[in-house]
Amino acid sequence: MIIYRKRMILHGFDMINVAAVVLPGTFMSSLAPLIDAFDLTQERGERLIGADVGSMPNVRLTLLSADGQDMPTSRHGRLRIERPISSDDDFDFIWIPSFRSHGEAGLRGTMAGNRPLIEWLQRIAERGTVIGASGAAAALPMSAHLAEGVKVPVAAPLVPVFRALFPRFRHAADTGIVHQRGLLLSRGIGHDVHAVTELFTRFFSPETGRWLRSVFGNEALQDEGLPDGEPRDQLVATARLMLEQRFSSTVSIAALAAELAVSHAVLIRHFRNEMGMTPSRYVQQLRLGAAQRMLVHTTRSIDSIAAAVGYGDARLFREMFRKATGISATEWRKSQ
Repeated sequence: MIIYRKRMILHGFDMINVAAVVLPGTFMSSLAPLIDAFDLTQERGERLIGADVGSMPNVRLTLLSADGQDMPTSRHGRLRIERPISSDDDFDFIWIPSFRSHGEAGLRGTMAGNRPLIEWLQRIAERGTVIGASGAAAALPMSAHLAEGVKVPVAAPLVPVFRALFPRFRHAADTGIVHQRGLLLSRGIGHDVHAVTELFTRFFSPETGRWLRSVFGNEALQDEGLPDGEPRDQLVATARLMLEQRFSSTVSIAALAAELAVSHAVLIRHFRNEMGMTPSRYVQQLRLGAAQRMLVHTTRSIDSIAAAVGYGDARLFREMFRKATGISATEWRKSQ
């Protein structure tokens, strides 16, 4: 299986590279939410905007394995792998689906047999890649010393296994996912949909994560941020999606209105009635939210974040951030 998707819905990045690293015995139900989320998000974008909008940026989802060989996932199934891991890899996010651990001895053997993969995780984490892992797969970033001081959520049967393998293991017994210090860890298959919607919330936008939760049927997992749900007004729904895709570049509301074949005043009136704010205010909110997520979940500099969310002048970004939050971006990062 090779998945390559163009014109996906991005929030604050010109391009996002995501990869899933598949090990023997991988549960397809742990990999499927990531693939389904990408497909659903693309379909949503094409439905609201159209399939041939050249301004929509690229996203690549790649299936990897340690050696590049197709991977057995069950007694009867094999998954087609695109290529092996490489020292030149540069991804924004890595997802390692849950796999059959076969107890302490089996998981110990998996770790011993995947030293190159563990060293690869160390290298790409140093480059700022966020590492996601489900269930037994959390042993990989732990072996790479990426979870120092982080409570790790694993299912009850795995707790004694992890304690035997990792003397400093701390169990996150009260939560299904943990997103901390460049890690996104899921307790297991039952929490992987939540983990994937968290990925789309953090890397794309709260609105995209909220929409995916509604599609997957886990609406109860709410977050704070942008208005809930799809706008009922189709003009606003289309404008909103286009702004979400373009806010990291120069945005002209007048040009957007012309593209949508309405007047500037009509677009503002519809948007305000549906969203409770102007399109320009919505762009500012998107930029602030993307900046806050990058401050928490990346090590990028303030100037780099400013440029990523659409501010060519870092000084203006700093002023906007302080006005919106009451503190500087540096202070906000330290407080999280």
